[in-house]
Order: sequence, then structure tokens, then C-alpha cells
Amino acid sequence: MDKEFRYNKDFYEQDESYLRLINDPSKKNYFFADYYNAVLSHSSKNSKILECGCGTGITTTFLHKLRPHILGTDFSERFISIAKKNGPFFKVDDVSNLSFKDSSFEVVSSADLIEH
Repeated sequence: MDKEFRYNKDFYEQDESYLRLINDPSKKNYFFADYYNAVLSHSSKNSKILECGCGTGITTTFLHKLRPHILGTDFSERFISIAKKNGPFFKVDDVSNLSFKDSSFEVVSSADLIEH
């Protein structure tokens, strides 16, 4: 793991102010409306969906109500442990080296991953 990548992972594992910001209830649904619409329009109820970089599971948990075959992944063990409070549909995994076989999912999505 290169130094920059390790720094980013350490940040997500330890920064309390960022954790409070992303879990602010006032920002959960309207902020991600376009993302939800995109995932829903490119999938059906039975689609297998992989969400990469799910953080604490805000978007995955919302989408799970409409797309029950979604799996949220993040490289932060801390964030996934928080996400799992919403259900078992989360897994620690690294988007730069995913552990899934090719064609395991019909839709692969991500909200706010690339800029981080």
C-alpha cells in the first residue's frame, strides 16, 4: 500500500469530525437524490448491485429498501462496523483490488468515492 493511500485510510479510520459530517441526518437523502435515481434507473428489484466506497452505509441502506441485493463495500473497517448496524449487507473490501469474480454484479456504483 503506498504512503498516500495509507494516509487516506488512516484519515477515514480516525477523523471524528468527518464521521459526524457524513452522518448528519439533515444531509442524508436530498444530497444523494440524483445518485439514488441513477442507481434505480439502471437496475431492477432483483439486480445484484455493488456499491464501492459506501462509508458508513448511508446510501447503501437507503437503496437496500428498494434493491435488496445490494452489497456496500469500503476499505475502512471502522466505517463498515458502523454500517453493519443497519444490516448485514456490508463488507470490508478495497475498491483498488476487489475480491469478487468478474460479472458478480449487474450494477457497480459509487457516490463520492473518486474525489476522495
